[in-house]
Amino acid sequence: MRLEIPPQYQDTAGTFVHQTADVTVIVNDKKIEFEQYKPYIFNRDNRVVVPIKEIATAIGAEVVYDEEKNIITFSKRYDINNGAFYDDFFDDGKEFLTLYQVSFRCGELAYWVYLETSDNNGNIAGQGEWFGMTDCISIHNIDTGAVFVPIKYVAEEFGYTVTWDAKTATVTLSNENIKTIRKSKGLSQQELAVRLNVVRQTISKWEQGLSVPDSDLLISISEVLE
Repeated sequence: MRLEIPPQYQDTAGTFVHQTADVTVIVNDKKIEFEQYKPYIFNRDNRVVVPIKEIATAIGAEVVYDEEKNIITFSKRYDINNGAFYDDFFDDGKEFLTLYQVSFRCGELAYWVYLETSDNNGNIAGQGEWFGMTDCISIHNIDTGAVFVPIKYVAEEFGYTVTWDAKTATVTLSNENIKTIRKSKGLSQQELAVRLNVVRQTISKWEQGLSVPDSDLLISISEVLE
């Protein structure tokens, strides 16, 4: 497997080493199924990198890989008045929406964010850009054409909380709390507790942010609240 990465990210033989153990990715209590290419742990940085297609779909973003420039760009629409992301750029009742883009160049420890705010008539009202540093590079597999990004930086830029459970190799992304989803399903704390075989006080602590579910409960929560 040949990867487009700088020499400092190769071992002494010039080959790339990565950990192929199964990595589970959960977004808002839903397990993501990866079709052709799987997420894995980039050994040098001990970070999880994921294929761009599935993670973009999971967080409701568009993604484009510019092979000539070797740049990956994720795009979403952002309501600057309400601080919320939308899938549609123009939305009735929203006076201004912002195109929010996060880009990564494969092999570099950096990313940049670009914003362009337009009104509902398509007039550009403002622009902005800033840069951030990562501790893991994005990767282009030259043999297969697969492109991977560090999930932490993509998710956090689009407003997700990211947690990692090393024992189960599980990455969890969330921009919704359990209380919101539970209420949308018409469940009381007691009803949810019974379905998960925990006490009601446990649900209350999760919803208040006083504790988090154990990793072995995440799949059960996903199934109950799906």
